[in-house]
Amino acid sequence: MTLATTYPTLIDIYNRMDNKGKIDANIIEVLAKTNRFIADIPWVESNLPTGHKTTIRTGLPSSTKRKINQGVAPTKSTTRQIVDTMANFEARSAVDMLQVQLNGNKEGWRFSEDMAFIEGMNQDVVYSMFYGNEGADEADMNGLHVRYNALSSTANTPGNQIIDCGGASTDNTSIWLIGWGPNSVTGIHAPGTPAGLSYRDLGEMDAYDASSNPFRALVSLYQWTAGLSVRNYLNIVRLANIDYSDVKTSGQTTDTSASLMIYMSRAIDMIQSPDSCNLVFYANKNLMSYLRIQMLNKSNIWLTEGTYTHPISGITSPEIRFLGYPVRRCDSLSVAEARIV
Repeated sequence: MTLATTYPTLIDIYNRMDNKGKIDANIIEVLAKTNRFIADIPWVESNLPTGHKTTIRTGLPSSTKRKINQGVAPTKSTTRQIVDTMANFEARSAVDMLQVQLNGNKEGWRFSEDMAFIEGMNQDVVYSMFYGNEGADEADMNGLHVRYNALSSTANTPGNQIIDCGGASTDNTSIWLIGWGPNSVTGIHAPGTPAGLSYRDLGEMDAYDASSNPFRALVSLYQWTAGLSVRNYLNIVRLANIDYSDVKTSGQTTDTSASLMIYMSRAIDMIQSPDSCNLVFYANKNLMSYLRIQMLNKSNIWLTEGTYTHPISGITSPEIRFLGYPVRRCDSLSVAEARIV
């Protein structure tokens, strides 16, 4: 199962720009190569300068079984509005002019130095999309972790979209099933700004060492204003309280790991509108190893190996699928989550 091309990802947005577009193709490629999560996200422009207001339906109107000569009382649906905020990520790199001169390849050397900043910002954005907490840091966005942070038996609530996988310690982790789509879950970017990381060449200027002594450097500015809009919170399921210590025994005779494939199967059926969004599982590298080990089990029929095609280079690589849905590695997911109750 592949993501539908009708939802604009960063790569789609770049491909639609004219030759005056300000997004560097090299940057988009680096982001897509290092993080498939970023490459999956459809992006929309926010309708507020610092956030995105969404009206979500909280109740449906009821109907009446009408008899002849009997009237029908009017009913209506119920809605409420939420505002998802964005975070502004910024970084600068300063490449010493002496290094540039000694190397002889100005642009190539400079970009190779800047790639560390691109990767760092990439990881920061994804981490905030999962663990950001505006209540703890006003400059941050609210990530998925803070939205799905308590179990609930009340239907049609975020807490009811959490599956408790039984972990009791503080070294828990989660698997997320996310349904991407314009009426489901999207990334948001500020009006008039590019979707994704933007780059500005500030040219040669003074930079300063740890002792505040100046030196001449080529300075690059990287900026990324991003947020996460959850228009339909019933199109996300969190498999929480997965005990990392137990997962490490997977495949052994003393296996105490959770039955993740049973929980993953339940998660698919908890998605409200599976036909209106692109469903993708996300897990860290430790759980990806668990799933790969389970594929070695001769009785396994749920996990299969598919093919992931890089959206720019076209290079293919193996990809785990669960009942046809892609399972993708996201190392931003912690193995030190506290148990949620």
